[in-house]
Amino acid sequence: MKPQTHRLKLTSLKFISSVDVPAQETAVARLLKRGESGVAVNGTARVAKLSDELGLVFAWAVTTKANHVDYIDLQGDNVVEEDLIKVAAEWMSAGGAADTMHDREQDGAAVFCMPMTGEVAKAFFGDKVGAELGTYGLMVAIKPSPEDYQKFKTGELTGLSIDGLGERTPYVKSVNGKTRTFAAITLKASSAVVKASLYTDEVDGHQHEIDVCDDGSMYVRYATSAGADNSHSHGIVFEGGTLTILADSGHTHVLADGQPGVAIVPADAIVVVQARAPSMTNQPRTQTGASKSTRVLGPNQTGLTSKESTMANDDKQITDLTAKNVELEKRNGALSRMSAVAFAVFKTLTGSDADAFIAKTSAEQDAQAADVAKRGEEADKVVYLSKSTGDVYKAKDDPRLIEMAKRMDAQAEAIEKADVRKQATELLKGMPGDDATHDLIVTSLRKSGAKAEEIEKAYATLKGMRETSSIGKNAAGIRGDGSIGGSPTDALAALESGLVEFGKAQSITKGLWTDGMAAFVQTEKGAALKRAYDESLRS
Repeated sequence: MKPQTHRLKLTSLKFISSVDVPAQETAVARLLKRGESGVAVNGTARVAKLSDELGLVFAWAVTTKANHVDYIDLQGDNVVEEDLIKVAAEWMSAGGAADTMHDREQDGAAVFCMPMTGEVAKAFFGDKVGAELGTYGLMVAIKPSPEDYQKFKTGELTGLSIDGLGERTPYVKSVNGKTRTFAAITLKASSAVVKASLYTDEVDGHQHEIDVCDDGSMYVRYATSAGADNSHSHGIVFEGGTLTILADSGHTHVLADGQPGVAIVPADAIVVVQARAPSMTNQPRTQTGASKSTRVLGPNQTGLTSKESTMANDDKQITDLTAKNVELEKRNGALSRMSAVAFAVFKTLTGSDADAFIAKTSAEQDAQAADVAKRGEEADKVVYLSKSTGDVYKAKDDPRLIEMAKRMDAQAEAIEKADVRKQATELLKGMPGDDATHDLIVTSLRKSGAKAEEIEKAYATLKGMRETSSIGKNAAGIRGDGSIGGSPTDALAALESGLVEFGKAQSITKGLWTDGMAAFVQTEKGAALKRAYDESLRS
C-alpha cells in the first residue's frame, strides 16, 4: 500500500500532459477497437479509451476517490475535490492546453472535460451513485498530436498527468504507534519540477533513479529487473532522518555509493548536500552497496555530516543552499504566472536576457511577446516566388538566396525567349506580322494548357499554312517561285511601288519608309513584296 503523505488541493491547472508513466494509476489509457458490426466494446468508466475514428484519448486526468475511498497516487498524494470544478472550468476556458511529458509546449487540447465530484455525481445519478459509481475526479478527452496518438497505441505513452499549482496540507497518521504530523508545504510551481536526482544500487541487473521534487516529495522511477517482462517501482519513506526504499518485486535497494545525502534544512526545504563515505553513515545496512543515510537537523544541530565536521563550513553550506532554494522558488513562481505567449518567448532566451525577461511585469512581458510575434509575422511574409522551381522565399530567408533565385528565373526567361524566337522563325517567317506578333502566337500555344500532342498539331498546321500560302508568290510582278525580276533592284522597285501606292491609299505623307512600311508589311501584298525582296538579297 502506498503511504499517504499529503492532501493536495488544486488551485490552477496549466496543462494535462501525455506521459509514459502517470502518477495516477487510473489515468492509464487502453485501446478499445470496434468490431466488424461497429458496436464499441464495453469497458468500465475508469478504463481510458483511444478512439481511432476521432484520434481522442479518454482518461481520468485526476482521481480523488477509487472504490469509494480516497485515492492515493504513486507520489503519495490524495487530490481533494475542493475547487476542482473551478480549476477545471478555468483550464477549459483558457483552451484546455495539453502537452507531452511536461514540456509545456502545447501540441494538443481537451475536447471534453467533466469534473465528476461527489456532488455532481449525486446530481446525475441520485441515490444510485453510492452503489454504482466508485471513482470520482476529473474525466477528460484529449486530442493529442497525431504522433503522440500513435505512441498511445504502441504503448510508448500510457496515460495523462496534470501540471499546475496547488496547496498541500498537513496529514496526520500513526507511525510506530505515535501520531506524526507531516509539514505543510505550499507548491510554488508545477508538481513535476525536479530539484535533484539520486540513484539506487544495482540489484538483479537494474537500478532506479530517485527524483527529489520541488515540493520535497520523492519518487522512485520505474526500471526492469534482468529477465523480467514488466517494469516496477518502489515506495520511498523519509522519516526520522532516514531514507528507506520499500521492497517490491522480491527485492529492495539502498542509495548507490558516492552520492550526496539528503537532509531537511530550515524553511522546510529539502536539498542535496555533499557526499559522505560509507563509514560515516548513521544507519548501517545489511544489503550490498553503500547507504547514504540522512539525519534530521534538530534545534541544536548545525552540521550536515559528522560532529567532526567544521561548523562554519556546514552553516555556510546551509545558508548558500537555502538562498539558492529561495531564488529558485521565486523564479518558479514568476514562471507560473507567465501567460502562455510570454512563456513561449522566455523559452527562447538564455542567460541575462532570460533573467531580464523574468524581472519584467506581466504587461511588459506580454508586450514583448506581442512584438516578437509581430516580427515573426513580418519575417514570414512571402517576398518572392521562383518561376523556375516553385520555391517560396520569405523575408527571413537569406537575401543572397532570393537574389540567386531571381537570376535563375531571368536566365530561364531569356533562354525561353530565344527558343520561342527560333521556333517562330521556323513556323511563321514571311507570314504577315512582325517578330513580336509571331513570338506571341508561339508563346500562347506553349502556355495554352493543351496536351503536348495537340500543340504539336497546331505547330504542324502553322508550318503547312506557310508552305502552301500564296503570300509572296502570286502578288503582282512576282514570279511563281517568289522572286521578282532577276535582281534585288527589281524586287526593291516593286516593294517601293507597292509602298507608294499603299501610302496614297492611306493618306500617309510623312514617314513613308518607317511608319508606312511597318503598316504595309502587315498586309498580304506588302508581306509578299518584302519577302520577295529579302529572298532576292540571298540569291
